[in-house]
Amino acid sequence: SEGFNNKINVIKRAAFGFKDLDYFILKIRQCCGFKQFV
Repeated sequence: SEGFNNKINVIKRAAFGFKDLDYFILKIRQCCGFKQFV
């Protein structure tokens, strides 16, 4: 759980230029290995 939270925080720091929340969620899913996107 701690490693997962760290990954999210790293993405949040890089998310300054992201277009919208959906793109942010997509990046989280991509980094964590989720293959199915809804």
